[in-house]
Amino acid sequence: MKKKIVPVMLLLALIFAIIPLTSVSASAYSKSITGQGRLAIHIDAQSDGPPEHGPVLWYQYHVKNSAGVTVFSSSIGGPSTGSLNNLPYDTYTLYVTPNAWTYVSAIYLQFI
Repeated sequence: MKKKIVPVMLLLALIFAIIPLTSVSASAYSKSITGQGRLAIHIDAQSDGPPEHGPVLWYQYHVKNSAGVTVFSSSIGGPSTGSLNNLPYDTYTLYVTPNAWTYVSAIYLQFI
């Protein structure tokens, strides 16, 4: 009986060691701003992916108002610059979710 339990215990230990490595989630970045009018957005992102994987720079971003309603959403594979026009006075939050190989170095928001 003991000889059967040891391999099962080793298998369970291996499974518990592998699961955290396979379920690594990308961290999310966010920045908020309050104002109205034209919101200028710039996101600087870089990739830490190995060269043999090719270009792996990719992230999603969403702009939400204070009620949590998504005002704008996009996916992109590089630095992003854009603007949203005619926004009413509110607090807006930009959420950036990169893939596992991408990190965000800066988020710039400004009402102009």
